Amino acid sequence: MANRVPTWVWVVIGIVVVCAIGLVGIAVTGIYFVAKQVETVEASPATAEQTFERERARFKDQKALIELDRDDNIIATRFDEPPPPGGPRKLESLRVMAWDAGDERIVRINIPFWLIRLKEDPLDILADSGIHGKRIRITVADIERMGPRLVIDHRGRRGDRVLVWTQ
Repeated sequence: MANRVPTWVWVVIGIVVVCAIGLVGIAVTGIYFVAKQVETVEASPATAEQTFERERARFKDQKALIELDRDDNIIATRFDEPPPPGGPRKLESLRVMAWDAGDERIVRINIPFWLIRLKEDPLDILADSGIHGKRIRITVADIERMGPRLVIDHRGRRGDRVLVWTQ
């Protein structure tokens, strides 16, 4: 008489296999999502400057909500300004464009705003990005209240450049 494997063992094995396949699917989906949100291209200093000026032109004479000096210190914030006329508009994304003078690469990151809204605590954008100086803690509501806007337009001492905006 052959020993038969109990049914509950096959059920447990089936659950483990389904969970493993599910975890792999979630990981692949996450990697795909991040890959679609990040773009990196090589760019000479002249090309990078043209690219940044083209993006910056959309904001005309608008001053950034956060101003930094060449040493990455915060010199001004504008979150206490009145919101634009017509009330706040629902934001779709936070966009970041950075140029690394050493690597001569432009990196573009598009963060869907629904993802930012998931964060309940105040955003500590500057501390998270490694910029030193006084800390600014802002909420998602602070950013949304200002509507589509230039958030940071920064040129570093080594020639690096960062542009952050909402749309």
